[in-house]
Amino acid sequence: MTVLTVDVGQKYIRYGFFDKNDNLTGKGQYQISNASANTFYASLAKIVKESGFDVTAISISFPGFIDVKHNVAIRAGSLRILDGHNIAEDFHRYIDKDIEIFIENNSNCAAIAEKLNGNAQDVHDFVVMTLGNGIGGAIYINNKLLRGIGYSAGEFGMMVCDYTGHGYDSEHFLASTKALIADYSEMRGIPNDLVEEYQIFSELDDPQVKKIVDHWATYVAICIFNIVCTLNPQKFLIGGSISQNSELIPLLNTKLAGIPNWRDFETIVEPCHFFDDASLYGAYWAYIGSKNNVS
Repeated sequence: MTVLTVDVGQKYIRYGFFDKNDNLTGKGQYQISNASANTFYASLAKIVKESGFDVTAISISFPGFIDVKHNVAIRAGSLRILDGHNIAEDFHRYIDKDIEIFIENNSNCAAIAEKLNGNAQDVHDFVVMTLGNGIGGAIYINNKLLRGIGYSAGEFGMMVCDYTGHGYDSEHFLASTKALIADYSEMRGIPNDLVEEYQIFSELDDPQVKKIVDHWATYVAICIFNIVCTLNPQKFLIGGSISQNSELIPLLNTKLAGIPNWRDFETIVEPCHFFDDASLYGAYWAYIGSKNNVS
C-alpha cells in the first residue's frame, strides 16, 4: 500500500509517497499552473503513473473551504479554477477508479497530524494556527474537528483586530509571515521575494528589525488571545515554517503576558510537532484519521 499525498500551495504543488509503515519514501514538487483544471489533474496523474509505486490512495491538502464528505473544493485556495469541483469525480477520469481520493483543508490536515502523531495526542481540546502567506487554523473540541456549517471554521486570518488603525484589514494583512516579510522588506528597501523569515529573526539585535518583529508579534498574540478567550483550549499550537524558529514561542508568550487579562485564560502555547515536510505528513495523517473517525 502506498499513499500519495499532495499539498497545494500558493506557488508550488508538493507531493510525497508514504508506505504502510507511515514512512515518507519519496517526494518532489513542481510549479503550479493555473492554465486549466485539466492541467492540474493531468500533472498529478503523470506522477502516479511514473512513480513506480502501487498507489492505493491519494490525499490532497488544499487551502480553502473543503467539503470532505462530498470531496468538493468549495474554495480551492490559489487554484480558483477548481472552485466548486468534485475533485474525486473529476480526478478519476485520469487515473484508476480503484484509487481512493481524499481531500481536506491544509490547516485541518495539520491539526489531525498533531492529534494522531504530534503535540496534541494528550489533549482533547486544542487549536492549530498556521502562519505563512496567510493565517490558517483548525479547532478540535472534545476530540472532534470543528468544521463549521460551510466547512470554513478556523479561518483565523479573516478576523478584524485593529479597526482603528487598519479599518477592516484582516489578520492576513497584519499577522501573517507575509506581512512580517513585507514590513522588513520595506524597511530594507529590497524585494519581498528575497527575504526569508529566518533571516529576519537572525537580525533581532538590530533595533529597527526588533521593532518590526515586536509589532508583528503583538498582532499574532492578539489573534491568539481572542481565540483562546473564545475556545478555552488545553493547547494552542503554532504551525508554518516560522514556528521552527526557537525565538518565536518565547516572544509570543512575552507578548501574551503583556495583555492584561491573559492570566485568566492562559494556556500552553507551543510549536507543532511536524516541521520538515509538515504539509505532506499532514495530508497523510488526515487520510489515516478519516479511516479511524479522528476527523
